[in-house]
Amino acid sequence: MVNKELKISVIIPTYNRDATLIRAIDSVCEQTFLADEIIIVDDSSSFCVVDYLKDYNGLIVITNSENLGAAQSRNIGFNQANGDYVAFLDSDDYWHPLKLEKQIEIANEYPDVGIIYCDQFVVDKWNNIDDSKNQLIDKDLWIHFVNGWTAPNTSTLLFKKDIFKKLGGFDSELTSCQEHDLWMSVAFRDEKVKFSSQKLSYYYTGEDNRISFDYYNRLNGAELFLNKWKEVIIKKQGLDHYNWFRRDYFSKVSLPLFISSIRKNEILRALIIYVKYLFYYSNFYWSLWNWVKKLFGNRTLKSNDNNL
Repeated sequence: MVNKELKISVIIPTYNRDATLIRAIDSVCEQTFLADEIIIVDDSSSFCVVDYLKDYNGLIVITNSENLGAAQSRNIGFNQANGDYVAFLDSDDYWHPLKLEKQIEIANEYPDVGIIYCDQFVVDKWNNIDDSKNQLIDKDLWIHFVNGWTAPNTSTLLFKKDIFKKLGGFDSELTSCQEHDLWMSVAFRDEKVKFSSQKLSYYYTGEDNRISFDYYNRLNGAELFLNKWKEVIIKKQGLDHYNWFRRDYFSKVSLPLFISSIRKNEILRALIIYVKYLFYYSNFYWSLWNWVKKLFGNRTLKSNDNNL
């Protein structure tokens, strides 16, 4: 039985997105467990988001006076949230209608758990839908992280409000990798985590302005993230392991940059990324092969409900 008394605030940061923002909002409005408030944080878009969303009733729209980035925008939205739980949804991602209901079921079963995430689908610019291939874990998070586990996407998360506040929110000093940084804090503090193995979120990779395709911000953010956690990782795991973790992390964050450079015909940049970050990364060759097959192969769309 789902506890209907639990209140959820949904926070959607957005910047210069229109159609995908509507899709994201609609996916929240179509939840079987309705959120109590939807907070849109417009990060100083080039058009009036308030006017654009005038047909929606009950939305809370906050407009940043300048572009602050997704991390700070999420924190701004959180500071206005009144729910017992907060859920984050990027404005180009969207949810399955059962997403919040399934997570609240877990919250009811495990009331001492502060973070609940779910599995997801990956959607490309042609709306092809694929499995995420992510490993789902909820124990020994620190060991998994420093051994290369990929953190869950922000749009899969549901936080107890007090836990997110205790973690200090997203680090807005980082130009990227803020989600990984928050998860490192979760793991380091040994916060209690559970997950739904059902694919309840859709991670959209088709937007050209994703931070994962921004060469300088992405790599600068990775450098800041690694430096932030360097001392802790060395103290707990040793210098050799930190050096391995650094190489592995850079290879992972640079793979989308490599693919984006190829798509844009920026061959020199792609070559630099390959030589500097990917040459010794064995999984790169498998990932590249899968990407080529996806690009040129005939693929069938999967049903939204095939995992429920």
